[in-house]
Amino acid sequence: MVMHMVAAIAGQEIAYLESVKNDRALESCRPAEHYGDAMRMLSETFMDSEASSDMDSILATLWLMMQWEQRFGDGHGLGLKSHLNGLAAVLTSKYPALSNLNGVAKGLSLDVLESEIPLNSNRDIGEYAPLSTFATRMLVWFSSFDASAATYGLGGQVNSSLTQLLRHVTDEDEDNPIKGYFKVHQHSNALFRTVWGEAYPQSELLDDLENREIFYLLGECGQLRYMVAELAKRLYHDVADAGEQISAVEKAIRLVGRKHSEILRVATSLSSDESNHKRLISNVRYIVPNFHATVLHFLRITRFNQVLDERQRLSLREIMTLAFKSFKHEGDTAMMRISWPLFMAGLETDDLLHREWILDRFRSLGRFGLNYKRAFLLLEAVLEQQEKLGERVNMLDLLDSGCFESFVV
Repeated sequence: MVMHMVAAIAGQEIAYLESVKNDRALESCRPAEHYGDAMRMLSETFMDSEASSDMDSILATLWLMMQWEQRFGDGHGLGLKSHLNGLAAVLTSKYPALSNLNGVAKGLSLDVLESEIPLNSNRDIGEYAPLSTFATRMLVWFSSFDASAATYGLGGQVNSSLTQLLRHVTDEDEDNPIKGYFKVHQHSNALFRTVWGEAYPQSELLDDLENREIFYLLGECGQLRYMVAELAKRLYHDVADAGEQISAVEKAIRLVGRKHSEILRVATSLSSDESNHKRLISNVRYIVPNFHATVLHFLRITRFNQVLDERQRLSLREIMTLAFKSFKHEGDTAMMRISWPLFMAGLETDDLLHREWILDRFRSLGRFGLNYKRAFLLLEAVLEQQEKLGERVNMLDLLDSGCFESFVV
């Protein structure tokens, strides 16, 4: 079923690129057949109690399905929401492998956490047996993806389930899920050296160590994005007692900012002549903008009717500086990685040149996926209305109107 999804996405990408190149309708019968075969096999896997214990294959298949839906799915987000709901149900069900998140969250010693228990082993899988490092790495990815979907009213259910699961086994602050999530992320660090074993190259091991903190920042930005999306939903529905949640989110943002303050301070000081070929430089230039996008989103919803303050202007400067440097070296390929920070900067900036540059980037990104085309149309409409009204416009209002297709960037 994993291979069917690999073939489906590859075939769909080829078909999409051809349709863009030749300006014709997207035709993708064979990729859709592969998708359908994977769906059928996934359903059969869930009905087979032995096969359903293979969480690595299940999570890999679900991840690829979500990637398909993000880039090529329907304009209502139905398929994407269905897969997110399915994963949330898996997390809260009684699968033995997932109940072992307890062992991860309780912070077992590293030698225990890095051990792998064969899925077909007769050993009783107790409360403290860990998930595979692959499964925990997939949960890290799913958590960030679900947070992205929550920004546009499509996600949040996966993070909600994961937070509830971890809250039972940590001293977690219920308003801040970052600590429990960090333990899952920490457990996944051993993934590559576990898979490679003694053959794992020393250069790769050192590269993993060099990039570890920046990836922690990326994961924590995903958690912050989820928290801000949940807050935005409450404010959108005029929940009167949102004050405590606003304070909790602001506190979490400040804690993450202080924890990674050195990276955040030096990010824009890296010379524009430094190319993105060095992985740490590339990662800094795409991950740090995600932190600033979270700040912009939080301040946009909590200071909706107020003019830009210095914090917002600082975040805008950081995003645009890093975007220009990345674009210089990698063009629109780099812009795909920072599409959400660009989207938020486009919504907030009062610099007309920056605004037009961002719109141009989204026009170009449209050739890589329907989600970018849909994001461009919504961003353009919001900016037109904001220009006309002289005040901010809530993008959730436009999405709920049904006049725009749903997307995730």
